[in-house]
Amino acid sequence: MSERYMRQAMRWMAMAAILATAVQGRGQSAGKGAETPSQLAPAQPVAQSEPAQDERGFQLTFTARELDENGKVVNARKYDTMTTTESSKWGGTSNIRAGARVPISTGANSFTYLDLGANFDVSRVRIVKGNRLAMQVSAEISSFDATRTEANPTIQQNRWGGDVEVPIGGRKVIFSSDDLSSKKTLQIELAVTPVVER
Repeated sequence: MSERYMRQAMRWMAMAAILATAVQGRGQSAGKGAETPSQLAPAQPVAQSEPAQDERGFQLTFTARELDENGKVVNARKYDTMTTTESSKWGGTSNIRAGARVPISTGANSFTYLDLGANFDVSRVRIVKGNRLAMQVSAEISSFDATRTEANPTIQQNRWGGDVEVPIGGRKVIFSSDDLSSKKTLQIELAVTPVVER
């Protein structure tokens, strides 16, 4: 083989070696970003902060009104309590007990006692829709039936229960019931007043 062919062959071998090195380097660089999911570091969970609870105080005013057949108020009683929207899951609670334990004769020197008056139980107090106070309310109002003259008095009793929403700073009739022994109507109105801290 001539010296000329020897030089050409050496040139081709050198160029092939350079090309092989360049291709191998590119392949290694490209492979660096192609790790499988198992080779990647596990993603760290993003810490999510809990939404801030709207904790505020409120005055709840229950007004029991007795209306005649023409809708005129003939009697009214108010019952106030305080409550808060706690940061617990179920919200705040509040209770009202107003009335008397009345003795009822059951025989010679024997009595039983009846609790008569107004009872209000409030639970799950929370702010909804930005400007409304939602809660569960259970109400009971009981009294003697003044129209009856029997030896043992007849007790009038009204009970309600349910979920209610009242605008903050507003009022709403939440329960209403006709009197079974007359043409009167008993209504329960609830007013919600925010408590301003000083």
